[in-house]
Amino acid sequence: MLLQDLLQNPEYKQKFVLEKFIQEVLQISREEMRTKMDKNISEPELDQILRYYRSYVEDKKPLEYIL
Repeated sequence: MLLQDLLQNPEYKQKFVLEKFIQEVLQISREEMRTKMDKNISEPELDQILRYYRSYVEDKKPLEYIL
């Protein structure tokens, strides 16, 4: 999946949080993330990002705790 597709997916409403998880998993800065929207996210990376996101949204875990 492309980074751009993930960020534009309407299923993920907490965009700021999603961006934080992307930065953490891919080990990139916010600027890098914005300039590399065509970057392909591997399946394991995507799984980790979505696992973090679900922990935040569904389990109500604090962002700092997850990161």
